[in-house]
Formats: sequence, structure tokens, C-alpha cells
Amino acid sequence: MIKIAYDPFGIWKWLFTNQSAFRAVRNTNQRVTEDSDVVYTVEQLDINNEYNPETGIFRPKQDGVYSLNAAVGYIPDNLNEGYFITLGFEVNGNLVAQDTEIFSFGEGVTSVSTIIPLQENDSVKVVIRAPDGNIEGEVTRTRYDGALLVRQ
Repeated sequence: MIKIAYDPFGIWKWLFTNQSAFRAVRNTNQRVTEDSDVVYTVEQLDINNEYNPETGIFRPKQDGVYSLNAAVGYIPDNLNEGYFITLGFEVNGNLVAQDTEIFSFGEGVTSVSTIIPLQENDSVKVVIRAPDGNIEGEVTRTRYDGALLVRQ
């Protein structure tokens, strides 16, 4: 956390309250059964205190256009069978972006990205649809980040 000891003109306060960026990863496996929310439990960056690592939900504090990116490493229970992973973003319970990857066998990694207008206090989460298995707790594969591009 950055602490500003002296800011007579309020520049640093303005800069940090008018920006938004977060990054979270997962360092332990998460069990998945068909449809699940993905919870990224380790916060690496959260400029405006908008991401909750206990719920996996990002709530912007200001209206604007945001860039969102998420990825998961996935280990199905049956490594010898083909499967698919659909990873998506839900805003206030509505699916707004998704990507599906098909794997013939073994472990897989998939990601989803979007640029989207969000309103203050929208609830943004990552959802996954996959066969029974585990989201891999590997910080280079399982990550979620976002940033404000344009304030509205």
C-alpha cells in the first residue's frame, strides 16, 4: 500500500481515487462441479479497493469503460477424456463475455478478455463451465485483472 505523507494540493489523492486497476491470482486448487464461480484468492494489486478476494467479485467505484482479463489452469478428474472449458464474465448476474476451449485430453488453460462499460457498484465475477475437476492453483495460469480505460 502506498502512503503519501505530504500532499498539499490533493494531487495524489485525486490520482489514486480517479484510477482503477486490480490483479488477483489463485495459489491453491479450487474444486469445480459443472458451473462454478471462480474465486481468485490472492490480491496482488488493488488501487481503489474494489476487488474482494473472499468472493472473487470486482465492484467498480466509478462509471467507465474497463478492460477485464481472466484465465484458469484446469485439471479434469479424467485426464484421458476430451472436454471443454467455458470461461466468462458475469455483470450483475448476466453473462457479458465468454470463450470456450476444447481439449482432447490432459490439463488445459483458457482465458477470456473484454472491454466493457461498467457502472459504479456493478458486480463483476468470473464463471466457469467445465466437467468435474480442479482449477489449478498456479499463479501464472490462474489470474484475474482489470483496469479503468476511460472514466465516464
